[in-house]
Amino acid sequence: MFDRGNDRHEPRTNAPGFWMFKEYFNLSVSDAIKVRTTYTTTLAVLGIIGVLILSTFITA
Repeated sequence: MFDRGNDRHEPRTNAPGFWMFKEYFNLSVSDAIKVRTTYTTTLAVLGIIGVLILSTFITA
């Protein structure tokens, strides 16, 4: 019933992009997690701010 390959509760270290990022920048696993968490959170906050700004100009 559930596709375990798309389970959002899996750690992000299972994503191939994480390992490519880690190796490309020559980071330890803990440093790579810290960096990716920081920039992912920043992108999410900027995305929410962008949507809120656009919502003031676009009405349904």
